[in-house]
Amino acid sequence: MWRLIKNLIPFPLILIIIFYAINTYNYNDWAVEKTYCASYNYKEQKRPIKIAILDSGIKQLDIFNGTSFTTYNALENSNDVNPVYNHGTQILSIINGATSNFTHMGVHVDLDVLDIQILDHNGIGNIESFTRGLEYALEQSPDIIHMSFSTTENDTKIEKLIKKAGENNILLVAASGNSLGFESGYPARYKEVISISAIDENMNRYGYSSINYIDYVAPGVNVPVINSLGELENVSGTSYSAAHFTNLLAILKTKLTTKELLDYLDHNTERLGNHKYFGNGIVRYGC
Repeated sequence: MWRLIKNLIPFPLILIIIFYAINTYNYNDWAVEKTYCASYNYKEQKRPIKIAILDSGIKQLDIFNGTSFTTYNALENSNDVNPVYNHGTQILSIINGATSNFTHMGVHVDLDVLDIQILDHNGIGNIESFTRGLEYALEQSPDIIHMSFSTTENDTKIEKLIKKAGENNILLVAASGNSLGFESGYPARYKEVISISAIDENMNRYGYSSINYIDYVAPGVNVPVINSLGELENVSGTSYSAAHFTNLLAILKTKLTTKELLDYLDHNTERLGNHKYFGNGIVRYGC
């Protein structure tokens, strides 16, 4: 039998198959499969979706080829971002729907990315950088503002900027936070912001996630991302569930107005349990 198989499959091909099996063993597409029941063809997009990502800066990897970038460093008030910290790159890999080693981070969508750095090389920011980042984002009139971070500080200027964004029909998404069961932080608490918590492959709550002020949940436990070195890795946290939700919003925004999109969310949600943990549940596309 071995002789027959060897004759049918060249030995180098066997090595390639083994290599990819080893390198993709820990990665799967469960996050995409839980959210999307229908396929989406990004080639039918009429225009790229403009999204402001307030984070640690994004490494413009080859895997993001075709994505348009505009950069702003709110820490230094310059146009030069310094994406030493992995987080921003990981977040975009999900929102953009990047693919690596046959693994899908999300569903691909064409984007115009406003890469707004408000977090430093340690992933730490402040109210001043957040304020400047939001002000810059609003000047660019994005479709979506994504914020995969959380703070306990409620700032009145930030609140006014968030309200202004909502009044201009900009969709705002934020991670609820990983506070070990304490209440969700800001900006997720603001009523204009869609607050996202995390679930695992079995639809169970992520143990570190915050409670209360939750609107929806999305996959965020052991989900694949691409880091700033272009490497595939598994990560967990509400940052990543928020990114998966934003990926879905971007898909919906290619077809729907903001009002139609919000109606879609209301009518395509699967409830999972107690509202303080799961909010309204998981939104599913084409299910």
